[in-house]
Amino acid sequence: MSKSDVSPEIRMPAKSLSGSDIVLRECRCNHWIVISPPGTTKARMAEPSFWSVVASKLHTLDEITIHASDRSSMSRWLVLQAGRNYAEVHLLEWFELPAMLASVAETLPSNHKIVFDQATGFSAIRISDGVVICRADSQQECVALLLDHATLRQ
Repeated sequence: MSKSDVSPEIRMPAKSLSGSDIVLRECRCNHWIVISPPGTTKARMAEPSFWSVVASKLHTLDEITIHASDRSSMSRWLVLQAGRNYAEVHLLEWFELPAMLASVAETLPSNHKIVFDQATGFSAIRISDGVVICRADSQQECVALLLDHATLRQ
């Protein structure tokens, strides 16, 4: 067999992009932020029926960031397809977030504050009249004493 008998393989070059193949992300895809209802699981978020009420707003290739209402997780999803009452989504990333601890201000009764002074330590003060309710060496102890004080019992 001679070289002339063998036909060379003809390779077509890959098709180039056209002008309609490129658009600004803002024109093609949306990025949605969702706060999920309490107790929503990852499996439930992946179900097409979970998206039934909002599916009419979604388009293929939209991205959705979901924050759990209790701030325990955050995830990113890609919309594969969306119809009138459903959306198929694909999980891109899932993050478990650290527990959110309540700040001291959230545990205090209204009209009270905790202040620190080098000489006296932590003091619980009623804001309306400036009366010192209790004093303690630590902030947690001061909060506990305040919550147990007779003026706050019912």
